[in-house]
Amino acid sequence: MFLPPFLGPTGTLLVHRLAYTHPTPWTTQDLAAQLGLPARRLLDSLDRAAMFNIIFINSHTIEIPTRLGPLPPPQLRKLPDRLSDLHNRLLDKTPVTVGAIGCI
Repeated sequence: MFLPPFLGPTGTLLVHRLAYTHPTPWTTQDLAAQLGLPARRLLDSLDRAAMFNIIFINSHTIEIPTRLGPLPPPQLRKLPDRLSDLHNRLLDKTPVTVGAIGCI
């Protein structure tokens, strides 16, 4: 739900694909073909997911946490307000409004 703004559609599809399958040995060519991607695009998407610590690449394996933590504040600020609010509610971190400032 919160991945597409940062990973894009290809990265999101890739992470979901890897997360919801049992550990399976794949070549990058096989996985790229399953997703309908050129191998270079698959590698770019893997690198991007690793950059955001959504996957961890270790020599010949990819590790995917079963649960992701909250988004860091810089990434959270990039979300549309509706998704940011939902993110906070799901984590029970809904900011409490105690008054309005500068609402004239």
